[in-house]
Amino acid sequence: RGGAQQFLLDLSGGVRRPIAGRRGELFAEYEGAYRVGSVDEVTAFAAGPEQTLAALAFATRAGVALERERDFRRFAHVVASVEWGIASGDADPTDDELHRFVMNPNHGVGLLLFSEILRFKTSRAQALLERAGGSPGRARVQGLATSGGVAGATYLNPVLLVRPMPDLALKAGVVVASATTRVVDPSAVAAQAGRRNFDGGSPRGRALGSELDLGGELTIPLDAPMVVRLSVEGALAFPGSAFNDAEGQGLGMQAITTCGLGLTF
Repeated sequence: RGGAQQFLLDLSGGVRRPIAGRRGELFAEYEGAYRVGSVDEVTAFAAGPEQTLAALAFATRAGVALERERDFRRFAHVVASVEWGIASGDADPTDDELHRFVMNPNHGVGLLLFSEILRFKTSRAQALLERAGGSPGRARVQGLATSGGVAGATYLNPVLLVRPMPDLALKAGVVVASATTRVVDPSAVAAQAGRRNFDGGSPRGRALGSELDLGGELTIPLDAPMVVRLSVEGALAFPGSAFNDAEGQGLGMQAITTCGLGLTF
């Protein structure tokens, strides 16, 4: 639209190497994206008739997979990996520069901090900002709600997957995350409430917190090719100073549990 132009540069790759003397492999993979250009519409994190866009994200994962064979079935009985990622943020919604990058929500990191807590906080802020701009949808704020994706943050995510038998998988993971810039709620700025985080507290707190994830999945073969899958997942999150309110009180521990039942045929 108008004279706005946007370009997305993406680079990805990976490598796998067998482990000498035993069944298994070492692996590493990465992906980086850089979005650059200009935007001619008012967005949540930039203002003015035309804004410059420069946002980037990068994620890399490395680990080891050990394999074994049982009943003529070969499977990875232990997979240990660690992932590190970063997405640029934007702490000034009043300038004409847009730097916030939102990763695809399908790139799931943990079960709570990004997928639930930040998703809810940013969706609420988007609704408030749209209300401040008039009728819903009048203000362009699509860049505010994360929909569960990593945005303006860096994280470390080690994960351990153990299969004591081919049809049973147990998984444990940890997420430690912090914001890459000060955490500023554009809806508070629009309401002339000053620079606040999404809970009304100081934007200086950048620790998003940590979480512990646990899960398991049992596969029950039926008449081929039908398979029943039973799963359960749970997480405990300990939000950091980025979620403190105006009185400096923390968000408190958060928890979630999900169960699943599926049929593959």
